Amino acid sequence: MKVTQENAGENIALLKIEIAQEDYKPAVSKAIKEYAKKAQMPGFRKGNVPVSLVEKMYGRQVLAEELNKLTGDAIYQHIQDNNLDLIGSPLSNDDKTGDIDFERQTDFTFYFDFALKPTISLELEKVAVTQYAIEPDKEMLEKYQKEICQRYGKFESPEKVENEKDLVFGKLEELNEDGSIKEGGVNSYTSIAIDMIESEEIRKSFIGKQKDDIVKFQYREAFNNATDMASMLRISKEEAENFNALVHFTVSGISRMEPHALDEELFAKAFPNDGIKTEKEFTEKLRSDLMKTYEKESERKFLVDCFDTLIAETAVSLPKEFLARWISANSEGKTSEEEVLTNWENYEKSIKAQVIESELMRVNNVEVTREELVEFVKTNVLAPYFPEGTTDEEKDERAKKIEETSHFFLDKKEQAQQIAQAIMDEKLVKLLKEKTKVTSKKITLDKFVKLLTKEEK
Repeated sequence: MKVTQENAGENIALLKIEIAQEDYKPAVSKAIKEYAKKAQMPGFRKGNVPVSLVEKMYGRQVLAEELNKLTGDAIYQHIQDNNLDLIGSPLSNDDKTGDIDFERQTDFTFYFDFALKPTISLELEKVAVTQYAIEPDKEMLEKYQKEICQRYGKFESPEKVENEKDLVFGKLEELNEDGSIKEGGVNSYTSIAIDMIESEEIRKSFIGKQKDDIVKFQYREAFNNATDMASMLRISKEEAENFNALVHFTVSGISRMEPHALDEELFAKAFPNDGIKTEKEFTEKLRSDLMKTYEKESERKFLVDCFDTLIAETAVSLPKEFLARWISANSEGKTSEEEVLTNWENYEKSIKAQVIESELMRVNNVEVTREELVEFVKTNVLAPYFPEGTTDEEKDERAKKIEETSHFFLDKKEQAQQIAQAIMDEKLVKLLKEKTKVTSKKITLDKFVKLLTKEEK
C-alpha cells in the first residue's frame, strides 16, 4: 500500500492511497472462510457451504469492508507519522476517486481531502483586557447576612401568628357552599407556610391567629401548584388540579424561625476556621464570599474578551469551501454547504477560536490529564453526595466509593468532554492573566449584568 500527500491549495492537502491486491487479499480470504463456517444455506449443512459460493454471495461486501478499514488505518497512520495538525477530519474526494468496480478491479486508489491547521502568531503581550471584580452592594450584603442569621437561628413556638414568615400547623377541611363541613370531603392535618400563600388578603387573615382559631378561605386563591396542593391535601395530583373548594383551617400550632443574633457565636458557627470577632470582620467575610461566588462569571467574560480580541487581531487563513463541505457532511443532513457559506461569519469565528485555543495549548504545553479529570469529578461533582464519615473506616469507604464512581462518570464521553473543557478553561484563564495586559476594575452586579446584556444584543 502506498500513501502520498499532495498540496491542493492553501492549507488543503490531498491524500492518495493506493491499495494493491496483496494488501487486502489475505484478510478478505480469511473473512470469507469465517463466513463459510457460520453460513446456513438450503441443501448444505451448517459450516459445509462451499467457500466459492460464500465468496460469490458475500465477497463484494467483505472486500468493501476491508478496503474501508485499510484506508481508515492508512489515514490515521499518515497523520500520526507526519505529526499533522488538522482542522476537522478528512473527507473522501469522490470526484478524484471515481467509480469503484469491486467485481473487476484488483487494485484501488482512493483520494481524501483534509484541512491543515494554519500557522499563526499569537501576540499575547499586546492583548489588553479588563478583569472585572464584581463588588456586592449594600442590599446584597444585607440579604446574605439575613440568610446566615436564618440558617443558624432556632425554632420557637409562639402563641400567636405575628408575621408572614411563620409556619402554622392544623387541620384543613373542605366545606359545602353553606359553610358546613363536607361529608367525605378533603380532611387532612397539614402545615402552611404563610408567605407561600398567593393571595395577600388570605395571608393577612392568618395574622393574629392563635391555637384553635379558624381561617376560612377559597383554597384555589391561596394555592395554585397542583403538586404542592396534592401533598398538602393528601390527594392525587389529578384531583388537586380540579380542586377549587371553600375550606377552613383550624390552627393547632405555630412555628417560627427566630434569626440568630449577630454575635461571635454566629460568626463561629458560620465560619469556624476564620476567627471572626467583630461585625466588621464578618461583613468583610460576606463580601469576600460573594465576590468569589461571581468570580466564575467574571472569569468567563475575561476568557471571552481575550478570545474576541485574539480572533479580531490574529491572521487565521481558513479553507472556506472545504470547511463548508466538512460542516455540512457532519451535520447529518441538517445543514447544506450553501447554508454554511451564507452564515460563514459565525462559523469562521468559532473555527478561529478553536485554532487559537489549540495554538495556545501547544505553545504553552497546556493539557488536561486523566488524573485531573478524576480529581475534578471527585471534588466538585461527587463529594457533596457522599456523607462525611466519622471513623477512619467510614472515611476510607467514602473515598473508595467516590473514586469508583468518578471513573464510571468519566466513561460517558460527553460528560468527560464537558469536564475537560471546564478544566481547560480554568488553565487558559490563568495563562492569559499571566501573558496579557490585564486591567482590574470593580463593578456592581447590576452593572455587570447590564454589560453582558448589552454585548449579547
